[in-house]
Amino acid sequence: MINIYRASCSSCKASFAVQYGSKTKTESLEIYSCPKCKILFSLSNFEKFECPMCKNDELKRYNFHKEENLNYCKKMFEENILKKEKYTMLLDYWKKMECNKCPMCEKDELEWKIQENP
Repeated sequence: MINIYRASCSSCKASFAVQYGSKTKTESLEIYSCPKCKILFSLSNFEKFECPMCKNDELKRYNFHKEENLNYCKKMFEENILKKEKYTMLLDYWKKMECNKCPMCEKDELEWKIQENP
């Protein structure tokens, strides 16, 4: 299911509407930012990996469930469900992801709220 989320920065008052979720079993929308354009946007896993405005391909990935996913990985490792190699790989993956950093002012003050269901 695709949902629309509003990401708002309490510091600089920037606001972005982005889509996130699964369209089908194989297609999903993820959230990215472009350091050059200082915007948030959604990309399908079938779209070209680049900023829709400037075509930059050095993007930052966002996920507002970052902390929950890190905690889940830790729990699975502690319960011996994940092996050390997989756990380390997942930790590296999630730690590189952005969550609350505003692309405009770069402060950790983005707040995420579900806006509507299309």
